Amino acid sequence: MQLNDFLSKFSPQGDLETEQSSNVLSAGAPNALAGFLDQFTTLTESYFFYNNTVELRFNVADHKYYLVSPDLGNLIEQYVVTTVLRIIDKSPALVPWASKKCAEKILRTIPLSTTKDEFGSILLAPITLEDFTKLVLEAKNAHKEILEDAGDIGHMAHKCLEDSIQHAIDHNGGVVTGLLYLPEDEKACNAARAAFCWMIQHHVRWIKTEQKIYSKEYEFAGTADGLAWVNSCDDLSCCPEKYTGHLALVDWKSSNDLHTEYCYQTAAYLQALIEEFGNVDKNRESRSSLLETS
Repeated sequence: MQLNDFLSKFSPQGDLETEQSSNVLSAGAPNALAGFLDQFTTLTESYFFYNNTVELRFNVADHKYYLVSPDLGNLIEQYVVTTVLRIIDKSPALVPWASKKCAEKILRTIPLSTTKDEFGSILLAPITLEDFTKLVLEAKNAHKEILEDAGDIGHMAHKCLEDSIQHAIDHNGGVVTGLLYLPEDEKACNAARAAFCWMIQHHVRWIKTEQKIYSKEYEFAGTADGLAWVNSCDDLSCCPEKYTGHLALVDWKSSNDLHTEYCYQTAAYLQALIEEFGNVDKNRESRSSLLETS
């Protein structure tokens, strides 16, 4: 990247004058350098793909991946799988759900009288219009509070599983024999225990946790929660077909439902792995290549 290009991209003062010497910084240069540092100092270490021919950097703060140009070394923003999936319209399900949660919070928080009517029904306590308006406005954010709580629960459970799996890979041949650092939150703890039960029932042997993936063809990146060898269990409703040593791509979800975007997300991860390593189910050489990078 030329100096003029750099300054024009990050400086609010625009391009340097063409007659300006290329080895002299303009007054806008400090701002340009500050803009560059603000944007890229949160990048993590490099991640390499396709036999170390492709380098990606990850911005933790903004959750963005950047491709490092092999020619100029500049950073080119790539698509993120989970971000792209936000285009899926969830409003037909979420709008009624949000309305329901708003109504439920109003019913929970509206003041009640200690007396009953002649039929024994509970009465509402006297409330001013101002207080009732405040109550309703607070209730309209009930769905956001629930989603934030659910996100915290999922994060705590995920961190417990990630630490436990990495410990198993490092010390126990990939077999998780117990969970480390169980969350104090009951729901998060239950979610982590449910995942551990699945590991035991399916004799899971972990190969990798937090597996980075990248598609050169479609220019998207992401992180799968792990790769593992998995056996079928004895429950036919779970595993109608018997198999042993199946190489599985795993992604944890703490939701009670199986949403469409989960299928698209794991399909995208699988697409990227097949691009880089070939069909690992049918090609032993491709499988060996994948395992070596893990």
